[in-house]
Amino acid sequence: MADEKEGLHDKRFNQALQSDVPRIYFNGFVSGFSAGDIICVLERNSQPVGIVNMSYTVAKTLSASLATLVGLLEEASKQPIMTTHEVGKFLSETQESSKEKPKHARARPKQARARKKKND
Repeated sequence: MADEKEGLHDKRFNQALQSDVPRIYFNGFVSGFSAGDIICVLERNSQPVGIVNMSYTVAKTLSASLATLVGLLEEASKQPIMTTHEVGKFLSETQESSKEKPKHARARPKQARARKKKND
């Protein structure tokens, strides 16, 4: 039975990849819900590239499937994958701590470039 399911899974992938359906890359999203379904606005660089509506049942199934895939990658790589919220927090903390560094620490690369230009 598992082999039949896997074969159907592969068939669905192949069929989709060979069709003319839109291929959308996104690196952000906004989601919301109504009484009947969930809506996701897919974004690339903060610009909308698609809208996906789905039932609660499909949304929960998709959520579980994605969690399984990410979990497999994390397990194989022995590295946790950060969420966009975690990356954003890390970047803001990193930027805040870099503001606290002495000014001469940031000036060194400019001084090195200036010396290189003088020597050329």
